[in-house]
Amino acid sequence: MISRKRGDDIYIGGRPQKEIRKKQDADGNENLVEPDISVICGPEKIDEKGCHGAPDWVIEIVSPSSKSIDYGRKQALYLLSGVREYWIVDPIRESAVIYRAAEDWIPMFYRFGDSLKAGIYEDLEIVIE
Repeated sequence: MISRKRGDDIYIGGRPQKEIRKKQDADGNENLVEPDISVICGPEKIDEKGCHGAPDWVIEIVSPSSKSIDYGRKQALYLLSGVREYWIVDPIRESAVIYRAAEDWIPMFYRFGDSLKAGIYEDLEIVIE
């Protein structure tokens, strides 16, 4: 499902949506991921089929089966694909890790209940509980 906030050209998508793909590796394997939540800024990146190119902000919700992928492979792929901000929300650890391209992808660690500022939206703060 994709929703749109009119006037600001902000699109928020959950599954299903177009996947983020990385070029094939030396063995011919293509890496592809599908974010749990993505925020796309700008109408030129989206159509009825989904997002073309990298979303501006991606949020992954960790589950036991996705833990190593969310903290490893996806983080690297989002960095390389042009995502501006990547959040990993871990309900089991009750924590969140935030990576921002503008801050050299240095991880910032938070606990549930902390006020988290969205880097791509100056006035947006979120408390995860």
